[in-house]
Amino acid sequence: MFSLPTIPELDGLHPLVVHFPIALLLVAPFLILIGLFYRNKTTNFLMAGFLVLLLGTISSFVAILTGESAGELVDKTPQITELLKRHKELAELTRNFFIIMTIVYGVILLLPRILKNKLKSWIFISVHIAFIILYSYGCLLVANTADMGGKLVHGLGVKAMIKFDQKSNKPVQWEAVPEDSTLLKETNKKESEQDEKKK
Repeated sequence: MFSLPTIPELDGLHPLVVHFPIALLLVAPFLILIGLFYRNKTTNFLMAGFLVLLLGTISSFVAILTGESAGELVDKTPQITELLKRHKELAELTRNFFIIMTIVYGVILLLPRILKNKLKSWIFISVHIAFIILYSYGCLLVANTADMGGKLVHGLGVKAMIKFDQKSNKPVQWEAVPEDSTLLKETNKKESEQDEKKK
């Protein structure tokens, strides 16, 4: 009854992976803040925040790699080309910012353990609040990068979709296509026909 979905090639993976860095990087500071308020679970929440930050930073590399691959397949109008360029530059800036933030927070967590010198409570809280304030700039970067991606998809019609084999009507690979492409029109037509048959 159910079969495994088609595994897309690299150029089709971007829509599947791009939401991981967005979600992970926006959740991490909340875990850190919770850790500051729940004193008996502080270490657990701070380590969870660090791991989520680390995973978000790693997933940003995958998002950029797949985005570059998908961008090569897009039918480029001047408007799409310009927005793709800005989207890529902002994505790279975001990734680089979070590389630095991951290293900084790793040092914040590990340095007192290495020196075997527990920070005074007010210093500990002040350092974390300063980190969260700086981190908020990264959240703005994430939001703006995501917004540009949304404009490409929803505003200019750049989509990643499944390409169907004409004979078997089965998906063969994913590729990025503009909304007015013949492939998209054919796929939409087939879906409409199938919906009509179901009625």
